[in-house]
Amino acid sequence: MFSVSEYLRNNPQLTTITLSQIELAGVRVIGEDLKKPDTILTSIVLQNCRIGNDGAREISDALATNSTLKNLSLVQCDISSSGAEAIADDLNKNSTLTSLDLSFNGINDQGLIAIAKTLKTHKTLTTFRLRSNHNPGGLPRAIVFALKTNTALTTIDLGGNRIDDDVAVLIAEVLKTNSTLTGLGLSGCGISDKGVREIVEALKTNKTLTRLSLSECKVSAAATMEIAKVLEVNTTLKTLDLSSNAQIGADGVKAISEVLKTNKTLFDLDLSGCALRREIVGLAEALKENTTLARLGLANNGMDKKTLDGSTDDKAAKALAEMLETNLTLIHLDVGVVSDEGALAIAKAIIKLKSSARALIEIDAGTERHSRLFDQAIEINKMLSVYLGHNQKDHPLSVLPLDVMRMVQELAVEHLPLQDSDTLMKRVLDEIRLKVKDEKKEKPDSPKETSASTLMGEEQKEERSSTGRDE
Repeated sequence: MFSVSEYLRNNPQLTTITLSQIELAGVRVIGEDLKKPDTILTSIVLQNCRIGNDGAREISDALATNSTLKNLSLVQCDISSSGAEAIADDLNKNSTLTSLDLSFNGINDQGLIAIAKTLKTHKTLTTFRLRSNHNPGGLPRAIVFALKTNTALTTIDLGGNRIDDDVAVLIAEVLKTNSTLTGLGLSGCGISDKGVREIVEALKTNKTLTRLSLSECKVSAAATMEIAKVLEVNTTLKTLDLSSNAQIGADGVKAISEVLKTNKTLFDLDLSGCALRREIVGLAEALKENTTLARLGLANNGMDKKTLDGSTDDKAAKALAEMLETNLTLIHLDVGVVSDEGALAIAKAIIKLKSSARALIEIDAGTERHSRLFDQAIEINKMLSVYLGHNQKDHPLSVLPLDVMRMVQELAVEHLPLQDSDTLMKRVLDEIRLKVKDEKKEKPDSPKETSASTLMGEEQKEERSSTGRDE
């Protein structure tokens, strides 16, 4: 049986504890260790430990005197109001904790109000997470109201808690005046269209929020159009999560696509699970002009669905592939499940990417074989760039597509998943060498390229010649 005391005794230099399914006795040991004057613990993560309110008190009691702990996570630990009240009370006496996570517990209004009272004036806590707290009354106004006076919190995640219109309006009011909050999580909060619009409207004047999650909030096309309008004037929002909002619709995506042509601040956009298919074509076109978006999520949008005649509509995947050939800022794309034809088009585009102009791209796929295909395409691109000199003014990949494309097409369509990368790389490099050799035969009078190794050789020859003269 696992022993927490033995674990700590055998690891005296331990600064982080991450455990699950431990019992109350184990929590007592952790609490006692936190009280020791020579403790060096900085992070405690207990998940699904079912420690209850007694366990919460053991930890909170140590908070009153501990001066090393920075991160405390008690996720799914069967904590209710009395445990939360104890934590809130002892947190008032602590000046070092910066992150607290009480997600997936059952804290009711009484416990939440106690926490809110502490949050009003606490000076060191910068991150607070309270996801999916099972309170029948939903999220009380007190938690949000605390943000009106709190000047330390930079991230708060309230996802999975029911938020009614009154609380949504209060969140909007806070965003208009709060100058420290940079991250706000509201996913799965059941916020009405009115509530979403109120929150989004506040972003027209907010100058600090950089991350906003409205995933699973039933965001409508009309609300999405309002979000697009805000993105025309907001210059601070960098991450926007609108995933799992199937009501966004064609008009909503069109509005987002248009604003992406000119927006210069959005870095990360998630539109996964939004029932988009043909709408992705317009989005891809917009990204040909966008110069800042680096991450885009489009998984679970039915890009592998069959049409009425039984064929697969590959227009979206092919549009994304075409976009990749010209867009120079996107470094992470999650396409989810696409057809083999769509995956092949994306793989071809990856191979032709001009790596000197972008960071290494990551493509997430919905199937293992397509993930393998994309990984291989990335490896080919890397090796092509290294072998042919990716810093040349005229990128050499433009003269090689047919040979390389044919090879990838054979392997991708007939042999997914692909063979091991070492074998594939050897084949690719052999094809490249033959192609380069043929080109040199066809262009005998073309200026000889000077490489770093050639220069080194010339220097050595000159050095030897000079030495001979000196002798």
